[in-house]
Amino acid sequence: MNPRVLVIQHDPLDDDFLDDATIRNCLTHVGTPYVAAEEDCDIERIRSDRFEVRDCCGRDLVIFEYSDSSRSTDRARMGHLLSDVPVILVVDEKHRHAAEATYGESDIDVIVRTSDLESRLIDSLIRATMRHQLSQNVRELARAELVQRAMLPAAAPEIPGLDVAARNLPAEIVGGDFFDYAPMKDNSNCFLIGDVTGHGLNAALRMAEAQAYFRTFLRYPGAESVELGAVLHRVNGLLAASCSEIPLLATAMLVSFSVSTRSFVWAGAGHQGYLLRATGEIEPLHSTGPVLGCVEETEYSTIGPRRLTTGDTILMTTDGIAETCSRHVQLFGRNRMLDCIRQDRQESAAATLDRLFQQAQDFRGSAPQKDDMTAVLIRVRD
Repeated sequence: MNPRVLVIQHDPLDDDFLDDATIRNCLTHVGTPYVAAEEDCDIERIRSDRFEVRDCCGRDLVIFEYSDSSRSTDRARMGHLLSDVPVILVVDEKHRHAAEATYGESDIDVIVRTSDLESRLIDSLIRATMRHQLSQNVRELARAELVQRAMLPAAAPEIPGLDVAARNLPAEIVGGDFFDYAPMKDNSNCFLIGDVTGHGLNAALRMAEAQAYFRTFLRYPGAESVELGAVLHRVNGLLAASCSEIPLLATAMLVSFSVSTRSFVWAGAGHQGYLLRATGEIEPLHSTGPVLGCVEETEYSTIGPRRLTTGDTILMTTDGIAETCSRHVQLFGRNRMLDCIRQDRQESAAATLDRLFQQAQDFRGSAPQKDDMTAVLIRVRD
């Protein structure tokens, strides 16, 4: 790249300050993101009393000559630069304490102008570049979190006779779990939960692909209803074909509920759920085929229908809840999870999931969250 540097000093013609050759030499020693031949470096100088924040637009580096009286080094003004470009402040020894007192807790790097200024500048460039890159990564992850949140349903659907809720808690800023709802024209409703292998940014990118495929087949125009096994078959084929070099492995489960018959069918790819009857009986909703993304031509069966009565509950979760680990290396486990769901069948589905996630987090205590946690709860009401 061709690094663009802005130097702000009292007198741009002052030969005692950093000359262009020194700056270019330092940049070539630092390397990324300043990989360039010395002659390719673009350096512009401006007087400190004429500096405006907009002058820094499009720059890769800003070098200030500090003055305790110049408005160019006013902290409030310089603060606007920190999110966009690395800033280095060069001070005389007599101004050192004042500069460090003003900027010591900021991301502006302060170096003292001495006989070894060149080596100090190289070290400062390395620190400033690393801090700036870290700040950029944090902002990009924050934006990625917002994008991923927007991909998940903001609210549960309102379905006669059902109380529905969902929760998602990534192990990192973003994750590989997802859930979705899809109403059909025949008055049935599909519920989806999925878990892409891993967590973090890589899993989040793959999650977006998997969710997009599911939405294509669950919400295509004119759909009266969908055959759940066929949806898994199609999504699996696309995932297996598009990820030959870096496999995208994911588990998923689909449930379709019919309002008119108060019954449901399901299909799972390496993923199971639970039917908690109002009588206290628990029926596993077993997987009906292998994990998605392994082999293109894989068939998945659909099971059901199963009739539901008032008080029955369907629970769909990713493994991050049951596999929540305490600092004593104990698992939260399936039994604790199901007991939590059965505690109060009269409370709302949302309140039940809030309690489940809180109990899992309390069980984990100070131990780190190692996997994403997601759940969809469907409770039958009068």
